Amino acid sequence: MSCLAKSPDDRPQSATKLADMLAKVHAANWFPSDAESWWQSHKVTPVQGADVEEVAATILG
Repeated sequence: MSCLAKSPDDRPQSATKLADMLAKVHAANWFPSDAESWWQSHKVTPVQGADVEEVAATILG
């Protein structure tokens, strides 16, 4: 979330710093098979290639 900080001084100051921060994130060690297992265990079907207008109409009514 620090990449979205309003103040530039609060954002990562280089690509190297950002890469270091991302390397510390547990999810960085996930593989596609891990993500698939997570989705299956949470009984949620990921949407692939959904039409943006169709999704917006469904959500917004």
